[in-house]
Amino acid sequence: MDWQLDAAEVRVLGALLEKEIATPEYYPLSLNALVNACNQKTNREPVVAYDESTVEDALEGLRHKSLATRLTGRDIRVPKHAQRFTEEFNLGRREAALANYRSAAPKVVVYEALRRVLNVLVTDLIEEVRARVTALGATTLDEIRHAPERLATLSPRMEAARMGMKDFLYAGLYNSPGQEHVHAQAEKVIVELFAFLMAEPGLMPEDHQAQIPTEGLARTVADYIAGMTDSYIVQLWERCGGGYVLRI
Repeated sequence: MDWQLDAAEVRVLGALLEKEIATPEYYPLSLNALVNACNQKTNREPVVAYDESTVEDALEGLRHKSLATRLTGRDIRVPKHAQRFTEEFNLGRREAALANYRSAAPKVVVYEALRRVLNVLVTDLIEEVRARVTALGATTLDEIRHAPERLATLSPRMEAARMGMKDFLYAGLYNSPGQEHVHAQAEKVIVELFAFLMAEPGLMPEDHQAQIPTEGLARTVADYIAGMTDSYIVQLWERCGGGYVLRI
């Protein structure tokens, strides 16, 4: 490779790669759509304000390097633009996604990864719920509440992917060799905090104290702790006499 990309070419190529993966139904892109993709204010660093001539010049440079192509024809109302980066370097979908964010700030990469995971999960959940409600023939909230099986769930394919991701995180992060001391500290904090609250239930909010006669003290304390954030657990444990600060 004996050429270099300028900033505009990088942005245009990155926008084409992103939209091909994120919104394939609108890809290839018209010039107007590509300008908007380059100039969008989310998931961009730095934010730019390219005009059509800047994007056209970048496209010409990319076409000269065999990294983009212009699509025209009788069935195409306005010319469309597509990337040839993956074809030129024989990259798969995963490699192309990584290349698209290689020059981005780490914060942007993390944000984009989380955004895409959440988007995939939420979209699948909405579609699966819609399909299950339609199959049930439910038209009222009462029919949905009394459905014979759970309606709000991921599709079997996405649930399998979620479990695979969960197994990966537990094996590679949560239960990795370097985390034993964190688990030991966390267990100590929870055990001691539970004992403190069992001995002093008045430390809990009034609405939780009111549940003790019906739910029992142990269940109420456990539910109270389960609803806390990590930082609040540490704060309350320290107020109750904890001996060190846990950092998770």
